[in-house]
Amino acid sequence: MTAATVQIFEARTQDADYFRPTLTAAEQRRAARYRVAADRDRFVVSAGLLRQAAGTDVGRWCQRCAQLGDHGQPVPLDEAGMPVAGTALSATHSAGTVLVAVSRDAPVGIDVEALAMTRAWSDADREAFDRIALSRPERAALAPLSPANADRSRLQCWVRKEAALKATGLGLAVAPSELEFAETTLVGWPAALDPFFSSGVTVTDRALSTTGVIAALAVLSTDECVIVHEPATYPARVLPAAS
Repeated sequence: MTAATVQIFEARTQDADYFRPTLTAAEQRRAARYRVAADRDRFVVSAGLLRQAAGTDVGRWCQRCAQLGDHGQPVPLDEAGMPVAGTALSATHSAGTVLVAVSRDAPVGIDVEALAMTRAWSDADREAFDRIALSRPERAALAPLSPANADRSRLQCWVRKEAALKATGLGLAVAPSELEFAETTLVGWPAALDPFFSSGVTVTDRALSTTGVIAALAVLSTDECVIVHEPATYPARVLPAAS
């Protein structure tokens, strides 16, 4: 049995000035199109962190469109700007935290969400969330919990599901309610996802240096996983300039 190694890179949107010089010209033009500074900084850090994790330029590949574009799963690019096989990438951000997962052994997906978002939820919001995101058994499991614990459980279930769906490359093109988790074990999914999940998926909850956020990592493998969480030490490290 060969262990699947996954690296998780973590940064903050406040690190944008450090990452900005590492972006390609095309990424810098795209960043400039964001009118809100927070959105612009989030893009800059995500693009820079993806490039560091991949060790090369990164594009977006949409499985449904079957082409590179401005949306879809991040993929490393060769010198000709074409996708490189053999390296899996996933990125996520919330509340100023940016995460990137990379593996050369198995497809990966990562997701993070801020607990603060639940504070503004109304009962109608919770009902809508449960209908979209949770299976019937998952909804039933919320009944005995306190309101605060139920909201945390909702969000924890969401990040597990989104991480698993990102690992397939399909993302939210699949309704999250069609997946069912028992803690971190995926116990149910639609038949269309058999090619991805039938051989096994490992999902783990991730502790971060930032408080108030919940994160999960999914690896499409049942082999032992070695997870290396790179410290968020920016701007202490020097990144290479974009090609």
